[in-house]
Amino acid sequence: MLSLGSNHLTGIIPTSITGLAELTLLNLAGNNLTGSIPPTISLLNKLSVIDLSYNLLSGPIPEALSALPNLSSINLGNNQLTGPFPSSLANHASVTFIGLQSNHLSGSLPASLSSLPSLVYLLLATNNITGSIPDTIGTLSLLSNLDLGYNQLSGPLPSTVANLSRLRTLRLGANHLVGSLPANLQQMASLEYMHLAQNNISGSIPAAIANLTALSFLNLRNNNLTGSIPSSLGTLANATLIDLSANQLAGSIPNSITGLISLVYLAVHHNNLTGSVPADMGRLTTLSQLDLSYSMLQGSLPASLGNLTLLTDLQVDGTGLQCARGAGASWSSRARQHSASAAPSSAPAALCEQSASCQRTTFRSTTFRSTTF
Repeated sequence: MLSLGSNHLTGIIPTSITGLAELTLLNLAGNNLTGSIPPTISLLNKLSVIDLSYNLLSGPIPEALSALPNLSSINLGNNQLTGPFPSSLANHASVTFIGLQSNHLSGSLPASLSSLPSLVYLLLATNNITGSIPDTIGTLSLLSNLDLGYNQLSGPLPSTVANLSRLRTLRLGANHLVGSLPANLQQMASLEYMHLAQNNISGSIPAAIANLTALSFLNLRNNNLTGSIPSSLGTLANATLIDLSANQLAGSIPNSITGLISLVYLAVHHNNLTGSVPADMGRLTTLSQLDLSYSMLQGSLPASLGNLTLLTDLQVDGTGLQCARGAGASWSSRARQHSASAAPSSAPAALCEQSASCQRTTFRSTTFRSTTF
């Protein structure tokens, strides 16, 4: 084992490293190494784990890595590597971890990914990968974390993704995906984190999303979703963040959403929502940020919002919502107290703007609007 991570090493990886014939683990992560990965690394026949992440390595990923018969984990993330995803990596049936995120990789995802039956982590976010997500991705039955966000992927989200029953994290945001959400989402019973924001996904939000009882993070912002917010969303008892903003959702906010007692952040702004805010919204006692702005919501903000002692950001700009008489004073008082007591580096200060006739109340936050999740 050779572990020299998080030091201040510079220069290139010496080819002499191949003289360590018994090496099983190579950790050079978190340094300032430059140059390319030497192809002669393939001579380390016993190497099982290689971690060269967080360096300044450049050039292509050498095909020679496929010659390592015992390879189980490869982490080359956060470098400056170029070229395509090496399809030869699919020759390793025992590989459990592939981390190539935050590089400059291009090309498409090979269908041969299906030849990695032991894969648990596939991290390829923040590259320049194009093409579609292969249907064969659904055969990776042990996959727990699939991160392909911030690439140039296009085409539909394959329905086979729903076959990944052990998947806990699904990050496909900031691509060019089209089509609808898989109707058989209920098969993804282990899913905790779903980030599909900033795509071109259309259709409705499937009612089957209610079966994702482990889900804590749901971000569908900036798509072309239509239909209504399904009332079944209110069964996601573990949800802490739900962002459905910047879509084309219509109808009212379902009353069932007031049952999400763990919710911290709720954003439904820039939709076509109508009706009023559910009267029992004050049940969401952990809620910190609520954005209802730029919709067709009408009526009075419910007085129960005064129960939300953690609420620091309430956005209602561009709506027909009005302040419930008697509630605005308590919000204004709490906002001033928060602003006066907060340290400069703590939670964002809230500013309550209220007219003398109590026709409008808006909390504004200086930071944290769901743009970078």
